[in-house]
Amino acid sequence: MKTIKLIIAEDEIAIATLIKSLIDFERLNLEFKGMALNGQKAFELIESEQPDIVITDISMPFISGLELIEKVHQAQIKTHFIIISGLTYFDHALTAIKLGVEDYLLKPINSEELNDVLEKTVMKIATSLKIDYQIKKLNMDSHMQTQKLRRSFLMDILYNKQYSISLTMPQINKDYGFSFAPGSSFLMGVAQIDEIGTLNLATQNILLEQLMRTFLTTMRARCTESEVYNKNNQFIFLLNYAPENEAIVIGAVSSVPEALMAFLSAYEQLTITISCGTPTDTAANLPYSLKTAYEVLNARILSGSQRTLLAREFLQADKQPDFILSQSELNTLRSNIELKDHDKTAESLNSIFKAAANSCTSCPHKLLELYRNTVSHILSDLHQHKIIQEAVTDHYLKYCDHVEQYGDLKKLTNFTVRYICDLLPMDTSTEQQDSHILQIAKTYMEENYNKNLKLEDVAEQVYLTSSYFGVLFKKEVGEPFSSYLTTLRIEKAKELLQDHKYNIAQISYEVGYQDKRYFSKLFKEQVGVTPKEYRKIYFS
Repeated sequence: MKTIKLIIAEDEIAIATLIKSLIDFERLNLEFKGMALNGQKAFELIESEQPDIVITDISMPFISGLELIEKVHQAQIKTHFIIISGLTYFDHALTAIKLGVEDYLLKPINSEELNDVLEKTVMKIATSLKIDYQIKKLNMDSHMQTQKLRRSFLMDILYNKQYSISLTMPQINKDYGFSFAPGSSFLMGVAQIDEIGTLNLATQNILLEQLMRTFLTTMRARCTESEVYNKNNQFIFLLNYAPENEAIVIGAVSSVPEALMAFLSAYEQLTITISCGTPTDTAANLPYSLKTAYEVLNARILSGSQRTLLAREFLQADKQPDFILSQSELNTLRSNIELKDHDKTAESLNSIFKAAANSCTSCPHKLLELYRNTVSHILSDLHQHKIIQEAVTDHYLKYCDHVEQYGDLKKLTNFTVRYICDLLPMDTSTEQQDSHILQIAKTYMEENYNKNLKLEDVAEQVYLTSSYFGVLFKKEVGEPFSSYLTTLRIEKAKELLQDHKYNIAQISYEVGYQDKRYFSKLFKEQVGVTPKEYRKIYFS
């Protein structure tokens, strides 16, 4: 039977040897074809051995891991890369995803994580090459099937399937591959990664897989059993532990957000919040434990993310918001809409939702529910007064679907206001209105060009959808948003180049570019000379 060839590229021989010792070569049917201690030697070894899998570090002498991947692709050598990196190079590891790497692992290397990633890669290769893996695959399938069964149990809890949760503990252990101990406690929870939807799908999946692996590694030492299940921009988890260890388990969960944020540091916009439901001593109550975890997850909007929220801290008080949408507020809103005053309409809506948010300070987990109810009330009123002609049920349900992704009060409110405004019969395409919107947008860009500014950010400021704002901007300004922003930044850079106290790297950062080489390339495309040449010409 054909074996799958593997090489290791790592400049520290001790780490390379460690990686080799952690791999389950026999179970995975892998054949070790050598190790290389620098990028150039790695390329030569790849050329001669034509390996199926290459495990490579990012930082290596002569040729870096990323350059190695590009060089191999250019040589049209078919191999699958797995990246090894430290946190210092984490952003480079994410760049490697775009080059088609299978996965990445962060140092220190964990045997279970390494073999899990290799297992997935081996199965992918075996499928594409139609290799007969009948013997070795049996054990691998058994391992993967058990994991699928365990995660299907979490799905059953998520969808409250009575059959699964009504089973006895021995039956659950037998049918789903768990080892729940008699008399033990259970805890369900949710880890929410806000703004992960802004990344491409491949990066989302890689990040979530790494976060779940890290979470399980942390919790397995404290729990009898632990399992996770990936659901969109979050993962749900199940913990089983001895009742006397509950404080230790909760403490370990509470320490996780800070640890996981290290993996997300390459993306400033991403934040993680962990929500723990109510502990229970029976499997039948697991859906309730998960329900309470979701309930208190919404508290992050007011209480802040990058922390752990405990259901028992929020639900015991049983406080309710005291906000009531008054008839006078609805009358004012309708009046502004009928006058086709976009600014005052947005102002009225902002005022309503600000008051709603203020009423939730003592019960922050109730905020999202209050926003939904308030939107429902407003849409029903506008439909009743024939301002919105069509039925509003579908609009309300669509709002509820989208609103879950917002973990920040400002973004939640901006989205809510914009969503309602987009449904209104107001002429926002007149020349006067368009000019006013563009002026606000340009002013905001002038004040924030040095930040990680996106079209969506500016669209939020003028209460328009990003797609409509993009079309409007190009129509009125004569060039796309991205081109205008680039020109704005380059003009600011030219001003800074006239001052010797700034070096090129500082100027690049000051105008919104983290990568000095990319900035220099862009500058030359726009101006015709490099920043260094421009400065020389200016002072000559």
